[in-house]
Amino acid sequence: MINEHESLPVHENSFGGYLRSIRCLRGLRVSQMAVLAGVSEATWDHWEANSHTPTVQELEALVERLEFSPYKHDQLAYLLGLVPRKRLYDLCSSRLSALAAHGKDVIDPELEWDELGQDLKGKLKEWSEKKDLELPRDLLDFVSGLKTEEQVETWIDEVLGDDDGY
Repeated sequence: MINEHESLPVHENSFGGYLRSIRCLRGLRVSQMAVLAGVSEATWDHWEANSHTPTVQELEALVERLEFSPYKHDQLAYLLGLVPRKRLYDLCSSRLSALAAHGKDVIDPELEWDELGQDLKGKLKEWSEKKDLELPRDLLDFVSGLKTEEQVETWIDEVLGDDDGY
């Protein structure tokens, strides 16, 4: 087992990637880490895959149960804060890639919507009301109209109410 204070690989710059790095540094399988964390194996898998994220309360309990250092706690809290921005960016990227690759609508708006999480859905609903859009139906059409990185970043800032990023 590797010391908790050893540094993690720089490439693990997502919440789930950071958790995976910690687990790997400890030399544990997903099932073992999940038991130590007090969550199901499926939950831990989802966290590492960035498909679901813990609430702030769950993160605090996780940090306490696994006796993470203050540095790891701060890093996980920071990366957890980046998740909404990353999900919106991924939504734009996947939509644009699908359109370019297939030249048609290949993404189900309902499935994309389900992956966003409650907090982000709330922010998107607030934003869509100002734009008179119906969600999730109109979301992917709107996103496909964003042609440049600057437009994507501006839209994400608008939805998150954040001019400086997370």
